[in-house]
Amino acid sequence: MNCRSEVLEVTVEARQVEEAMLALLHTILLHRSSGKFHYKKEGTYSIGTVGTLDIDCDFIDFTFVRVSSEELDRVISKAVSEFKDALSNTGSDGMGQISLEFYQKKKSRWPFSDECIPWEVWSIKVNVVNLANEQERQICREKVGEKLGEKVINVVEVINRHEYLPKMPTQSEVDNVFDTSLKDVQPYLYKITYQITDCLGTSVSTTVRRLLKDTLSLAGLWLLACRSSSGLFVLFTDELQGSGLLDSSAITAATGAVWLDVSTEACGEGCSEF
Repeated sequence: MNCRSEVLEVTVEARQVEEAMLALLHTILLHRSSGKFHYKKEGTYSIGTVGTLDIDCDFIDFTFVRVSSEELDRVISKAVSEFKDALSNTGSDGMGQISLEFYQKKKSRWPFSDECIPWEVWSIKVNVVNLANEQERQICREKVGEKLGEKVINVVEVINRHEYLPKMPTQSEVDNVFDTSLKDVQPYLYKITYQITDCLGTSVSTTVRRLLKDTLSLAGLWLLACRSSSGLFVLFTDELQGSGLLDSSAITAATGAVWLDVSTEACGEGCSEF
């Protein structure tokens, strides 16, 4: 299966990041959600309705439509809030990307976990600018509203193309295609990730960092990170270092790398972003 990819790009003020991302993500999910499936018997079902809400932005001259599900809105708002906070930590001018990936599950035999196969990915690139005065902010408010309108039209045009969608599942397979955890709406299975680029151009994926930390912490290992002068992170565990297989002082001398102990045990909440 070929996964299709779409890229959107917006330039906004810091205070507009959250509303702009919510407008675009909710627009996509509005067209990638259905009402709840109600099965009468295998192969026979009815589909409930999807309610909608008009949302007026506070910092952008724009109104968007989202699914009326409060549960879905909380999930999307939480992800966007985390992205906004990470982006703000880069300073007044920052760049980042938030991605919405739709996938379906393929059952695997024990002991392997189910395979997640992406079929559509939306990437939204964000450039944050710092404006000097209220006049510039008012112009930006209007311009961003116009650009969002264009992006929404673009989203609708793409979604209306006759391209691959997972086939409607049987009752036993519905969890492989749709997120059935919400009580009032049923979006296709999806996940949201983001990536931040700081002022030095260093790109860091929070998803990868969390995955590495969680995986190694489950194994009871300490995680050490070394960032070389080239900007590359090298990851080791103290088990390797203690065994003599890893000579951190030699690597430091050769690369000028700085070593950080970023294990949860060592630095607690202060390292939660790694």
